[in-house]
Amino acid sequence: MTRARVLAVFFLSLLLAAHGAAQAAPNDSTEKVTVLNRAAVEAYGKGDFKKMKAKLQEALKIAKKDLDGEPMLARTYLHMGVLYVDGLDNREAGVKAFAAALKINPTIQITGGMDTKTVNDAFAEAKSESAGGAAPVAKTVAAKAPDKAPAPVPAPPAAKAPVAKAPVAKSDDNDEEEEDAPAPPPRKLTAKEERAAKKEEAAAKKEEAHNGKLLEAEKKRSAAEHDKLTKQLEQTQKELAAAKESAATERAEKERLQAQMKQLVADAKKQVADAESENKRLAKQANDEAKKQALEADAEAKKQALEMDKERAAKDKEIAAGQAREQKEREAKEKLQQQVQERDKLLAEAKQALAEAKARIQQADKDKAAKDKEIADGQAREKKEREAKEKLEKEKQAAKEKETERKAKEDAEHAERAKLAAGPKVPDHFSEPIFCDVPEIADPHTDLYVHCVAQPKVKAKELTFFYRSTGASYNAQVMEKSKTGWFMTLVPADRVSGRSMQYYVEAHGDHDKAANGKPTSPNVMSLRAK
Repeated sequence: MTRARVLAVFFLSLLLAAHGAAQAAPNDSTEKVTVLNRAAVEAYGKGDFKKMKAKLQEALKIAKKDLDGEPMLARTYLHMGVLYVDGLDNREAGVKAFAAALKINPTIQITGGMDTKTVNDAFAEAKSESAGGAAPVAKTVAAKAPDKAPAPVPAPPAAKAPVAKAPVAKSDDNDEEEEDAPAPPPRKLTAKEERAAKKEEAAAKKEEAHNGKLLEAEKKRSAAEHDKLTKQLEQTQKELAAAKESAATERAEKERLQAQMKQLVADAKKQVADAESENKRLAKQANDEAKKQALEADAEAKKQALEMDKERAAKDKEIAAGQAREQKEREAKEKLQQQVQERDKLLAEAKQALAEAKARIQQADKDKAAKDKEIADGQAREKKEREAKEKLEKEKQAAKEKETERKAKEDAEHAERAKLAAGPKVPDHFSEPIFCDVPEIADPHTDLYVHCVAQPKVKAKELTFFYRSTGASYNAQVMEKSKTGWFMTLVPADRVSGRSMQYYVEAHGDHDKAANGKPTSPNVMSLRAK
């Protein structure tokens, strides 16, 4: 592993540690917000709404900053809604707070002990506003029953609910019984209805299988991506462990080279200083000797001039002495020149050492720049991997939420169909031989549930419902007896058309026969204009 790669892995480990510390921050914020919410709930139990408000405001300040879109922010808004509704008598502000909580977490529920009637009513209002009104009518798929009877389908939206001909009051107990009522007894389908039911059932199974395959493929892809990221993290950790061991050796070597470089520079500076000092000393010595010799020569010349006549014989000796002095001066000059050359050589060597030191410093700067680039590349890779992992987690969460929403919607639709099929409570008294719960006005192209009951004296074993659009022939449907006491049938949405629908009902017993309306004088139900 190169020095640059070792340093890059080392700095990458520091970045990973910093990243881990950064990720721990939201956990700290979550803990703080949780503690503040717990204190607010305790204050609510003691009736200290002032303290409850202070704790929730502090929690909201932290959660909005660090926990945007997370469950604890939703829970804080929920508790603030309870405070406004129950503690401060501000229902409008409470509904807004509940709506903010539902926007973050649509499945959130009221905290235990806080679900008073006023709180539940305000929360239901916020939930209704968040949902944007009643849900549209879903397409009906026929469920396969032992007798191949068509499954109940949802009624029209609440905003367009038909007005019953004879409304009957309901109690909470009756609602619970109707939700748990079993499906009506089976009847034999016509060939056309059976084909339609099979076709719808096959389409539903095909769609369910397709969704299952997509979900399974997404799970496999998510698992593979998770394994890949885990292996990459393990490899990075191994490289970091090896880098830590090499980094210590690298630092020691770098410190040794720096100390050696400093020593070389100090030695070079000392050699230059010593050479300059020696050069000055030699120059001073040569100058002193030259002055001394000049003085001596001048004195000797004067003496020779005065004694020339007397010392002519000594002239040759004096000339020889002068030659000797000249030789001595020449030797001194040559020695001085040699010392100067040695000094210049030392200066050149010192300059070369300085140049080499500068070159090593420049190389060290280049190595540092290369290391910085590798560190930046490592940071970019780590960021890309982190973003990929975060994207994967978001996709998994979205798939989970979508599946939860789908199941909740199916459960609600099943409950609604069961309730519509059961019908209202059977009236205790009615004057007609046959009483039918049919609206006076209904929506066209919408499934219509019809509930009828005959007087006990009729002893009806079977009721038949005849209906038609204006000007068409009557359609006949045998009504099924339910455990709640009604005879029930369903008019498909595609047969509820035109401006009105005419109908009448006949009851058949062992010997008796009764009717509500006649073919020539039928009952009339108006249909709303679309």
